[in-house]
Amino acid sequence: MPALPVAFRRAFSLLLLAALAAGPPLWFIGSSRPYLPLLKSKPSTVLAPMAVVSHTRCQFTAPGCVPNNLRPPPPPELESEEDQKYYEMLQTRLTHHRTRGIKPPTSHYCHEVDCVVIKMDHYCPWMFNPVGYLNYRFFWLFL
Repeated sequence: MPALPVAFRRAFSLLLLAALAAGPPLWFIGSSRPYLPLLKSKPSTVLAPMAVVSHTRCQFTAPGCVPNNLRPPPPPELESEEDQKYYEMLQTRLTHHRTRGIKPPTSHYCHEVDCVVIKMDHYCPWMFNPVGYLNYRFFWLFL
């Protein structure tokens, strides 16, 4: 069976999370005291919407990818062989072997999104997105 498209999986996870967050107060609508769950669950009335918003922001915020077409500058004309070897060593350390683009020192390559992510922590299957420099804050707010 083929995998579902990412947009469908994201929409389904958002819908499920929203139903779980708003579910308990809605379960008591038909009772004689529908306000009782809201009075007992004051922290959840604040934390559940915050979790939904943080999940959404983390899921749809770009993690901070380095553009694939960003290439290092051409090598300069160096006189000594020692300088040439040093420059080649720097160039191999600061370029990624798969994309041949610039790779900052704190970045990692993510195979799921096929790009180099700055300060990548991990790829989160619940977010369908790598957790990186630009969405790390939303990930921790969600947890």
